[in-house]
Amino acid sequence: MEYPNNVQVQKGNNRILTFFIYLNDVPSGGETVFPRVDGNYVDNACTNPNGFKVKPKKGSAVLFYSMLPDGNLDNDSLHGGCPVIEGEKYAANVWFWDRHR
Repeated sequence: MEYPNNVQVQKGNNRILTFFIYLNDVPSGGETVFPRVDGNYVDNACTNPNGFKVKPKKGSAVLFYSMLPDGNLDNDSLHGGCPVIEGEKYAANVWFWDRHR
């Protein structure tokens, strides 16, 4: 599991879906990175050419599931933000939770 110390995540309490909206363009850096997008972990995904990155563009968004249909954590949804090299990054999250867990 990617979150071994988080009791709530281990019990299945996690967001089901994330809608991440970019509010401005970022001239350099600031990508949202998914180091396990294909099931294989990529080290240093922000700088590795094999890392899956989404460049922040005003008005665009990323939509991804954090849990599998059976309620287990989807380890391949591991994500993070690369450092902003030039400019600033503004974004907003909309999270969808399973209220019945």
